[in-house]
Amino acid sequence: MIKHMKGPIPKTIEDRYWPKVDVRGPDECWPWKASCDTYGYGQLSVGSTRDNTARPVRAHRIALFLAHGYWPKKGSHTDHLCHNPPCQNPAHLEEVTPRENMKRGVGQVGDRIRARDLKLHSGI
Repeated sequence: MIKHMKGPIPKTIEDRYWPKVDVRGPDECWPWKASCDTYGYGQLSVGSTRDNTARPVRAHRIALFLAHGYWPKKGSHTDHLCHNPPCQNPAHLEEVTPRENMKRGVGQVGDRIRARDLKLHSGI
């Protein structure tokens, strides 16, 4: 017996994602226009409330999925080369290790990691 879903046909991630992005020129940041987390990163709920699989996913990880056809590896970070958390432009995003992402970051954490790496590689 075929079970029929009640309600509207679910939209694809792509159908739900793109209306929330302000796509601009190829070199510009593409701001996220919807819900953001406390750090300013866009987020979109994926999964279903019907089977309790719904969870928020950072929108820039979805941008990489849509641009490259695969999800970033578990444990990897998506670095914003533009240092603009709401940016969704795939040209501004790169999958990196957590350490590389922190090293590239601005502020004290990035400064400490870069200084430590400099000491290690210069023999100081």
